[in-house]
Amino acid sequence: MQKEKKTCNGKSCFTRCRRLIQMGVYNVELFNNLGLCCFYAQQYDMTLKCFERAIAMATDEEQADVWYNLSHLAIVSSGNHGHCCANV
Repeated sequence: MQKEKKTCNGKSCFTRCRRLIQMGVYNVELFNNLGLCCFYAQQYDMTLKCFERAIAMATDEEQADVWYNLSHLAIVSSGNHGHCCANV
């Protein structure tokens, strides 16, 4: 008997990240991942807010990770602006 493979869709990740925030976890990685979850769960109004918060909290090295994710979202959504984010 095979074990059922669990997959993580945007909405379940979104719910888990929101729960961590309710528990008092505030860090760059959480808001960076929450921004991705919001995007893939089609919660576009929250996506930018999460990334803005991640950038505000981030060190120089952590900002690179946030901008990297933003560039991929820009490429997926429009194709034209992703290269600008990647070059920051």
